[in-house]
Amino acid sequence: IDLTGGGPLIDGDGFLRDLLPVLDYDESQENVTTKTPTRGRARGYLRARQVPGDGACLFHTLSAGLWESVNGTHHPMDRKVLRSQSLRLRARAIDVLEDRRDPKLYMGDNEYMKASQLL
Repeated sequence: IDLTGGGPLIDGDGFLRDLLPVLDYDESQENVTTKTPTRGRARGYLRARQVPGDGACLFHTLSAGLWESVNGTHHPMDRKVLRSQSLRLRARAIDVLEDRRDPKLYMGDNEYMKASQLL
């Protein structure tokens, strides 16, 4: 899979050409019919990065995000490095889910789920 130049929407570095807005919204003004928050003004923009679609895309995305968070730069997307990091993250996630103590996982808003429920 070529991560550089993936068509007319992707630039030569593997990023979506258009910036995506980060929108503010007020939950108190949600749409009564659909129960979705009303969109507000853009408070910033972000760049979306293409990752390999090889069945481990979730872990590639997490790996790229962690890389940027730790190093302050975008992941170089070298296939061997990315795959190695992604497989380590995947193995760690499986370890947590298979933990015999069956830990509770925080889902948000004081909601928890046992890890075994995800297997």
